[in-house]
Amino acid sequence: MSEQRGILKESGDLSFVLTCLDPRCVPENYFGPDFHGGVFRNAGGRVTEDVIRSFTVLRVLAGLKNVAVVHHTEIIETIASVGPEAKTQAEKMDFKLFTFEGLSDSVKEDVRALRSAETLAGINVYGFELDTHTGRVERVDV
Repeated sequence: MSEQRGILKESGDLSFVLTCLDPRCVPENYFGPDFHGGVFRNAGGRVTEDVIRSFTVLRVLAGLKNVAVVHHTEIIETIASVGPEAKTQAEKMDFKLFTFEGLSDSVKEDVRALRSAETLAGINVYGFELDTHTGRVERVDV
């Protein structure tokens, strides 16, 4: 195990993308085919206690240096396309997909949450918005 940790640390800066489990969110598509980082997916690509815990372990064991938080457009539209009951059920869940006026607000909240986590001090955290219609990614200043 310690040999594997050494290999990961020697391979350069370890980067991870936190994004939605939506199959349209493919980091190699918007960061380019040379992206060789890891991907952490959950509903909405939101920061949770599990995300902070997982990134903390990656920092300690593998030298995690960079995290890109990527939220995408068309969340409500996609869920609503399944039907009104799906949208109603999703709105009852506590993963904060529907609590922001603009997409950049949710990105900013999650970037700030990672930056303020004591166990992740010193890690570079960046925020991005993915337009799932065009495939364009725009950086969000935080």
